[in-house]
Amino acid sequence: MIGIAMRPIHVVAQSVALAACCSLASWAQSGPQYNVAPDLLTADSEHYTLVLENEFVRVIHEHMPPHEGVKMHTHPDPGGVVVSLTKQNLRQQQADGSVRVMTDGFPGRVNWATGRTHRGDNLMDSDYDYIEVEPKTQTNPARLPAPPNDYPDPVVSDSARYHVEFENDYVRVIRVRIAPLDRVAMHRHPARGAVLILLTDQDARQTFPDGTTHDNHYKRGTVRYETPGSGPHADQNLSDKPLEIIRVELKQSF
Repeated sequence: MIGIAMRPIHVVAQSVALAACCSLASWAQSGPQYNVAPDLLTADSEHYTLVLENEFVRVIHEHMPPHEGVKMHTHPDPGGVVVSLTKQNLRQQQADGSVRVMTDGFPGRVNWATGRTHRGDNLMDSDYDYIEVEPKTQTNPARLPAPPNDYPDPVVSDSARYHVEFENDYVRVIRVRIAPLDRVAMHRHPARGAVLILLTDQDARQTFPDGTTHDNHYKRGTVRYETPGSGPHADQNLSDKPLEIIRVELKQSF
């Protein structure tokens, strides 16, 4: 686990090997001005931190203290899933010199942002934080194997708790909400890698078909990588508070 001082962002990687698109509005547009500044980690390592990286994904944490700004930088194509951890009041300057103020962010908001070049200033008296999950495009990615017919995909069998926020060629983004002390029936996620961002503390128990169990105890802000092909399980929220997780499934990771 890696801790980053919310700041807190923690990372749990369960085997990280270093090495038609949705119509959602993105934060910035690609265009002729794109890619005229260094990658964000090179341009401004003070405000951008590498949370985890493997052959399928790179995860970045942006932390901007009150009234600070980030240098001109580039987010690579194809883009990424942006998960807001705080509210937002941001003045952003594009590479072409145009400026806009963005105030629509709030904790737990998710959206897809295309590759882009810009800089920004935090106009708030409080910190500005978000996580960006950048899927890496694969050359001739493997086909998604057909899942076994034993247990359902929870977005089909339990859409009240597993809600698809959006989906495109690279990711399927799911918001998981489990009420206090609530149980989720046995299910199986697709055989692809996933990044999990905890929006609340997690005190939960997984039960497997053979009756064995595993408890997960993680803090709000933890970022975890789940390897492809995780087995079927049921879930129980052991806490007297709601559990909320953003699950980013990587379509080109098998």
